[in-house]
Amino acid sequence: MAVGVQGYPNAHDRRAVLGLSRSTVGAHDACANGSIPFDACALLAPAIPAKDFSAVLPLAGSKTRVFIETGLYDTPLVADARALRRELEGRGLSVRYVESPEGHHKTG
Repeated sequence: MAVGVQGYPNAHDRRAVLGLSRSTVGAHDACANGSIPFDACALLAPAIPAKDFSAVLPLAGSKTRVFIETGLYDTPLVADARALRRELEGRGLSVRYVESPEGHHKTG
């Protein structure tokens, strides 16, 4: 295993992508439908409504592992994250799901 940026180890034969909030739509679309195979997809506070699932989720049996972390204060995103978890697990994907007592929001 080589050492990458900031001393973090990386494997040149493995790929992962991460998205935060609304960028999780593109991150998961890349994992599911992109031309580059990803081993893992991390979705932090995913903002993927159920109506968009059919466009961005992988087919049943995909080997991509998914990590979902959402904040309990991310209303209504936490409900979308829970629905996303159920949908992915229903398609047979490996999902690790975490809810934290946190959240994010726009300030202004």
